[in-house]
Amino acid sequence: MYAGSRKLWRAPTSRCIWRKVLAQHPWITEWCQAHPSYTLYGEVVPTQGGFDYGCKGDETKFFVFGIRSPHGEWVKSSTSDIVDSLVEDTEVLRNWVPVVLEGPYDPDVYKAAADGQSLVPGAKHLREGIVILPQVEREAHNLGRVQLKIVSNKFLEKDSK
Repeated sequence: MYAGSRKLWRAPTSRCIWRKVLAQHPWITEWCQAHPSYTLYGEVVPTQGGFDYGCKGDETKFFVFGIRSPHGEWVKSSTSDIVDSLVEDTEVLRNWVPVVLEGPYDPDVYKAAADGQSLVPGAKHLREGIVILPQVEREAHNLGRVQLKIVSNKFLEKDSK
């Protein structure tokens, strides 16, 4: 079972947060074993000081933001369009990154949406920002998956105080 970040994989004996998430959330390993060659991509928390996402003590959480097929294609990320056979186990849906808004791109609307309270149940802090995905999944040569991240101005301000 591989675990790690985009460019860094950790051994099963590692005490890193990715391995801690796997130990605390067996549904991830079960899902991967039930769907060989598919890859779950997600965000592990807590990793930012003061942003616990409702975690208590040594607790961790994993929020799915993408599923990649064995052929290297991204499964549509909107929960209403996910291939049913890949989400038979509702843990994937229950742990999907919250959708802040959907609709045509309007820079002002999306910039404003980056600020605000976290939509994660139990989180009592502001949102770190938003990730914008195109309606039609695509990749850009030499860049990879097309997506835009807008970091919350309030989140950026936290380190300047």
